[in-house]
Amino acid sequence: MARAAAQARIRRRASGQGRWARATACLALLVLLAGLSPALADGADWHYRVRPGETVWDLARAYLRDDVPWQRLQERNDIADPQRLTPGTRMAFPVDWLRVRPAKARVVAVEGEASASRRGDFSDARPVAAEMLLDAGAALRTAPGASLTLGFADGSQLQLQGDSELHLDRLRAYGRTGMVDTRLRLPRGRATSHTARSRGPASRFIVETPGLMSSVRGTAFRMASGDGGRSRSEVVEGRVDVSGGGRQVLVAAGRGTIGGDGGAPIAPVPLLAAPDLGQWPERLDRLSTPLSWPPIDAARGYRLQLSAHQDFRTLLQESVVEQPQATLRAGVEGRVFARVRAIDGHGLEGLDAVRAIEIAAQPAPPFVVAPVDGGSVAGPRPRLRWTASAGAAGYRLQVARTADFAEPLLSETGLRGSAYRAPVDLPDGEYFWRVGATDAQGRDGPDGDAVRFTLRPAEAGPELGADARNGALQVGWRASGEDGQRYRFQASRKADFATIEVDREVEGNAITLPDLRSGTWHLRVQPLDDDGYAHPFGPTQTIRLGCLPCRLLAGAGGAALLLLAL
Repeated sequence: MARAAAQARIRRRASGQGRWARATACLALLVLLAGLSPALADGADWHYRVRPGETVWDLARAYLRDDVPWQRLQERNDIADPQRLTPGTRMAFPVDWLRVRPAKARVVAVEGEASASRRGDFSDARPVAAEMLLDAGAALRTAPGASLTLGFADGSQLQLQGDSELHLDRLRAYGRTGMVDTRLRLPRGRATSHTARSRGPASRFIVETPGLMSSVRGTAFRMASGDGGRSRSEVVEGRVDVSGGGRQVLVAAGRGTIGGDGGAPIAPVPLLAAPDLGQWPERLDRLSTPLSWPPIDAARGYRLQLSAHQDFRTLLQESVVEQPQATLRAGVEGRVFARVRAIDGHGLEGLDAVRAIEIAAQPAPPFVVAPVDGGSVAGPRPRLRWTASAGAAGYRLQVARTADFAEPLLSETGLRGSAYRAPVDLPDGEYFWRVGATDAQGRDGPDGDAVRFTLRPAEAGPELGADARNGALQVGWRASGEDGQRYRFQASRKADFATIEVDREVEGNAITLPDLRSGTWHLRVQPLDDDGYAHPFGPTQTIRLGCLPCRLLAGAGGAALLLLAL
């Protein structure tokens, strides 16, 4: 009996609440007709499927605003017993009854210089950092070449590209329903969004550009403003409602529109096809590599983007080129992703072509020291020198007759230091050489550019000059200018140097001989490199010395007794 009485009281209260609800519904209809309430204008319900053990009170506490009594939910769904809900039952929640709370946007990633303003006027601008949280009313700016990605409460994401500005006009969520109402404004620049699928009638993702408003859900699309004074909208997946100038068009996947005369969007046109990147290599060994692709008919240009992330959340490089070719400039090694699309006469950008490429660019190749491009070096065993490369544990070197190194004459790996001497005699002529670095883990960086040089005949050593001072013979020659080079000096009584009386190594370009006997002497000098390589001897010089006592008596005038026969 007590239970029956309680249920009767609940039904009476519900009946009263029902009459109040019907009156409110009439008022809502009047508001709708007046066009004063966008939320009520939807006139839609969010639906929920009941789980075992749930009651009307549970659901009211979880989803309804505090000022909406649970009895209204009971009346709206014609529930006799609020304590007994059949699992699997589908319940309707009017959108305007749902609890609404402020939502936040999160900076997923940022590359380059970007600033954020809480107030939206940038008087309080601060640098953008990953994981930064932003409220409604905030604004963002990116410098040229920068990019950032925002994440929203429903999982939608938007990438703001370089030299752009974005305002977060509305960020709110409908309790625990998963529905999010996001409204953004792009006064200038470009952005790409990937929006989550709709979770109910209040799910909105709206982006305004000057003259156009794009309303989307479950869509991948791009938008731009300020480009030639016209806004653009390009749909990659799903569809987008684009409105402006009193006109609305539905843009399907693979089509785009721009703001036309009076701001009204033009009829959607097909986007240009994705370029064919099938001929691109899977691996690049260069930090800066030119690549090309077949041209697209009707394309007036192409946009190239490079990212370290498959979802392109940030960009390492972005450029627009007129011809179907561009240079990749990746400041990283490892796997990167390139994206190319064609641009039509409207400025609409076409479908994306994406290619994954492995960049093996580190350690960087060293700079060449000698011989330089176009230079020459004396043979027959040239010495090749380069700078030390940061992160290098060893070096690889090749010498060939052609710049493609198809058939290298010399190919060495695991070299230490920064110089290499050809181990065999090479004939005179034109050659190419290149050097690359290898790190401590055995990973090879890219080879350096091919350096062309000419191998000329071996040069004779330096000529000698001699003088007798203070009773000693002084011999000098012109220094070569090579770092670390030494000299080997020889003196012999015989012109063929069959027997050698003096054989010394000196660091400078002169030697003093105080104890040579009188008579005829043959002298020669040979340059020695710091790696032990001996260059040819220079021309032999012949001198005739007077007797030692005569020289001692002559003193400083002893030079008159020195006869130099060249």
